[in-house]
Amino acid sequence: MRIYFLTHAESIEEQQYLGSVRREKEAFERLIQESSVMSIPLDVVTRKGPPGADDEDVNANTQYLRTFSSRIAGGGSRSVVRKENKVIVDMREFRSSLPGILHAQSFVVIPCTLEIGDYILSPEVCVERKSIADLIQSFSSGRLFNQVEKMLSSYKTPVLLIEFDEAKAFSLQASGSR
Repeated sequence: MRIYFLTHAESIEEQQYLGSVRREKEAFERLIQESSVMSIPLDVVTRKGPPGADDEDVNANTQYLRTFSSRIAGGGSRSVVRKENKVIVDMREFRSSLPGILHAQSFVVIPCTLEIGDYILSPEVCVERKSIADLIQSFSSGRLFNQVEKMLSSYKTPVLLIEFDEAKAFSLQASGSR
């Protein structure tokens, strides 16, 4: 099959065509970038496990993860003996550096989509992580109040972790609002 595309140089049609080619190229580049940082969904991990992991490791992580529920008060804990420091992390949090830091500090990081909170440290402790910009936006929209209410109803110890850059002065005020 042959396709012939004729345009006049420097015409509107040429600009429209070049614009659509550019947008298509950018869309593919974004798709490739997003795929490279995408987390593996829990059901894929529990079925196959990470490369090099044996079925025993995968089953142990799955069993530990099933001892928590972000819908039930206190994390819905069932009794389980913990041998390692494990943290359940919301999959959307893998865009931040904290899961990598936890892993580097010998924590077993278990990815999962959580309905309440961003990190579950134990059946009683849930952490909501906010950057300064997100915290201010959450205050103004009222979303933070709703998130804290859900955490209070489901966990004994809800925690709000405010994350900021050490190199910058910490302030909850915008620079022009004094």
